[in-house]
Amino acid sequence: MPSSTTCRPSSKRSIEERARRLSGRAASSGSFGDGSSASGNGVSHVYARPGAHPVTVSVVDGGGNISTRTAAIAIAGPESPPPPPRLSKLVLGIEKKSLRGLRRSGTLSVTATVDSPASATLNGKVRLRAWDKARARLVPIFVVKTVRFAAAGERTVQLTLSERGRKALGGLSKARIRIEGEASDLAGGSATGSTARTLRN
Repeated sequence: MPSSTTCRPSSKRSIEERARRLSGRAASSGSFGDGSSASGNGVSHVYARPGAHPVTVSVVDGGGNISTRTAAIAIAGPESPPPPPRLSKLVLGIEKKSLRGLRRSGTLSVTATVDSPASATLNGKVRLRAWDKARARLVPIFVVKTVRFAAAGERTVQLTLSERGRKALGGLSKARIRIEGEASDLAGGSATGSTARTLRN
């Protein structure tokens, strides 16, 4: 009865070794099931494509007696690479800083952390309260910035105050700063994140 075995693609199967296991004698010739054949004391063959191949080997002893056996060899396909990680997290943080220091430097450090390579767009707003609290509104105060992450991890990003932001913060003794971000990757993953901190003079 034919036997079977499995090996990886492009692996070199020794027909001589196979023949010895089938008959206990050295191989004389082999047909590999993919249109190729060879003969000699030590024949071998490399399969270029995966699939099932009936291998026939014929052996001859010193007295000229010939024995032929067939074995099915299954060449497995290449292992598929693992799918790339998909972005699922964007975590933001704001440095501890005084409002006076923000106005003076014009920049604010924000940390952004992602769990896969991605591109993230960050922006910041301040909540301005009118005399009527119901009319409180979020006003953009930073220049929008796009950050690219070559790998998962954390980066510190400097957001720059816009002219509108400088004016909005001009007369305040404290301000609630909110940072928002959106990120996406090439694998189709996306994530949003936000954080807020109250800065005082």
